[in-house]
Amino acid sequence: MEEMSKANSPDIWRRRQVLLHELGLIENEINRRRQQDRHLVRAEDLVWEKSSASQPRKAEADEAETYCRVVSPDVGFNIHNFRIFITQGAPHTSRGRYHTHGEAVKYYLSGRAIEYVGENEYQVKAGDFVFIPANTWHGTQNPYDEPVKVMAIQQMPGTSLQVPAPYIYRADELDT
Repeated sequence: MEEMSKANSPDIWRRRQVLLHELGLIENEINRRRQQDRHLVRAEDLVWEKSSASQPRKAEADEAETYCRVVSPDVGFNIHNFRIFITQGAPHTSRGRYHTHGEAVKYYLSGRAIEYVGENEYQVKAGDFVFIPANTWHGTQNPYDEPVKVMAIQQMPGTSLQVPAPYIYRADELDT
C-alpha cells in the first residue's frame, strides 16, 4: 500500500483501469462457466490443491494446507450468493486472525482446532459449527497432533446486497 500512496494520479487511474479490465474478463469467464448449470458434486470430482495456489494470503502454513472448491461458479455452478469449499489444516499450524470477508459458516468434519472470531476464541471439534459475521477478523489454529478438516459456506466475495427470498410452498404442494 505504501507504493500506492506515492503514485501520481494518472498512474493510479491507469492501474485501476487495467485491473477493472482484467476483472471484467475474469467475470465473463466465470459467467460462461456458470452456464454449465451443475447441481451435483461426486466425491471423485473433487479437486484438492495447496491453499497457497488458490488463496493469496501470507501464512507460514500455506504449503501444509489443502483446499477444494465444492460449489462455486468457477466449477460450473450457477450460483451468485455463496460458495462452499473444504479446507484441511495440518497439525501444529498457527495463523490466528488473518482475514475478513462476508458471512460464513464453518462445519468441522474431523480433528480439533481453535477458531478465532473477532475477539472470541473457541475450542472446536468434529461436528461443531461456527458462524462468522461479515467483516470480522477470523482464522483457525491447529495446535493439535491430527489434521483438521473444515467445510465452509461463505458469502460469495463481491456480494453486497441481500435479495429477499421468502419461504413459500407452491399452491399445488399444500395440504388443504
